[in-house]
Amino acid sequence: MSRSRSPLCVLGLAVLLIVAAPASAQDQLSGRWSHSENSQEFIVITVSGSEVSITEATGAGPYTFRYTLGGPARTDRVGTASGEIWTRVSRAEKVNEAIVVNTTTTRPTGGSSESMRMYFIARSNELTVASLGGTLASGGKLMTLNTVQYLRAP
Repeated sequence: MSRSRSPLCVLGLAVLLIVAAPASAQDQLSGRWSHSENSQEFIVITVSGSEVSITEATGAGPYTFRYTLGGPARTDRVGTASGEIWTRVSRAEKVNEAIVVNTTTTRPTGGSSESMRMYFIARSNELTVASLGGTLASGGKLMTLNTVQYLRAP
């Protein structure tokens, strides 16, 4: 009798572990996030398998960019407030539990810079967006690091 229960107990334990397992960080990243200090700024992240869509309304936007994690580079053209059209070539990767986007941005005048933008869950389930990059005005010689926290929107 105990032998017939043993497989059932193992199956029950396996189901319990699957149901109780925490969501992957990519699942945790999905959703709408509001800037912790300015509710007009937000980010919407959608993760479906290896496909990622990130919409950012953080000043000049909103802009939506789509990536394939670990896939080929994607080229987008982005208009600026001054009317210039910048070319962005980006590649997204999963690094541990973060989504990391490496981008080279080129201005029509030929100036360019490289940047890295990391999206990850940090303390208190906040979305942290950390951006490291060279400034276009300096030709990439001066680096900036910007970290902003977002709260999950209801």
